Amino acid sequence: MHLQLWFVLSFLLLANVLEWKQQPFGYQRFLLERVRKQRSPKGQIVRYVSQSMPIQEALKRLYKEKQTIYMIKEKGIQIEEHDLLRYWYNDYRSEMSIGEGIITLMMIDSSASVW
Repeated sequence: MHLQLWFVLSFLLLANVLEWKQQPFGYQRFLLERVRKQRSPKGQIVRYVSQSMPIQEALKRLYKEKQTIYMIKEKGIQIEEHDLLRYWYNDYRSEMSIGEGIITLMMIDSSASVW
């Protein structure tokens, strides 16, 4: 009886550890799917973010099946999730915040607009 319990517990522990190690890859797959996917018809969510917020933190606020639009409080600029994801994969620098580089990049881009 105890031997069976140890086998089950060790299997569950191993399965959870392996799944925990794969978590960042699942997040990257989710982000890549969002880059490839066209606009979601199920709705939009508007997120108000600070210009000092890191891009990585802003991307953690994505919802499945809904498009996220980021509104930068200090500048009054609207950035769509697709533009932010495109910047993340093309020109990413880990220390970059939204206010340092994205705003000027998005002002040039035709998809950015002012409130």
